[in-house]
Amino acid sequence: MQIKVDPSRWGIFNMMDRISQISERFGPKIPKVQQDGDFKAELAKTLPNSGSLIPAPTASKPEASGGDDLFAPGTFPNSMTPKPGEIKFDDLISEASDKYGIDGDLIRAVIKTESNFNPAAVSPKGAMGLMQLMPGTADSLNVSNPFDPAQNIDGGARYLRAMMDKFGGDIPKTLAAYNAGPKAVETYEGIPPYKETQGYVKRILSMLQPGGGS
Repeated sequence: MQIKVDPSRWGIFNMMDRISQISERFGPKIPKVQQDGDFKAELAKTLPNSGSLIPAPTASKPEASGGDDLFAPGTFPNSMTPKPGEIKFDDLISEASDKYGIDGDLIRAVIKTESNFNPAAVSPKGAMGLMQLMPGTADSLNVSNPFDPAQNIDGGARYLRAMMDKFGGDIPKTLAAYNAGPKAVETYEGIPPYKETQGYVKRILSMLQPGGGS
C-alpha cells in the first residue's frame, strides 16, 4: 500500500512559504550597499529621521558571545499569543511597519523574542526597552529615551530595515545581523555558528510560519 504524503502540511514548508512572502513583499527598497562606510552614508540619506549615523562595527573578529553586540541577544519565550498588555503596542508596530516597509509580524516577533513586550526590560549587557537597543545604538538612531515604546520601536524597526537592505532582503541573515551584528554575518557569509544566534533566528522564524504564534 502506497501512502501519499502532502508536503504542504509540513511545518518547514509553511515556514519557508512565509519567509518567501515576507521577502517578496518587503524586500529591499533602499539601494543595497556593500561597505560599512557606504552603508552609513546611504543610511543617513535614505532612512527618515536617521539622526546621527549608526556606528560601523569596530570588532575585527566576531566574538562567540554575539559578534558586534549592537543589540543584546533575545532570551525570552517565543510564544506569540497576544496578552492584554501587548495589544497596546499594535498601533506603534503598524506605524513602523508602514513607515519602513517591514512586515508587522516580523517586528512583533523580534519584540517578543527580545523583551517579551516589556518596555522597561534591561539586559545584563545594558540593552534597553522593547527591541533591546544598546545605549550607543539608541544614540545613533536618535532614540533619546529607549524606554519610550514609540521611540524604541521606531528605532529598532529602522535598524531592522537597514539590515534587511544590507543583506538583500534575506530574512534569516537580517535576524542574525540584528542579534550578532552585520560583521558576523558578513564574516561567516550567513548565520554565524553561535548557538545563541542560531537559536534566536530559529525561534523568530518559527513564529512567522502559519500557526507559529499560538
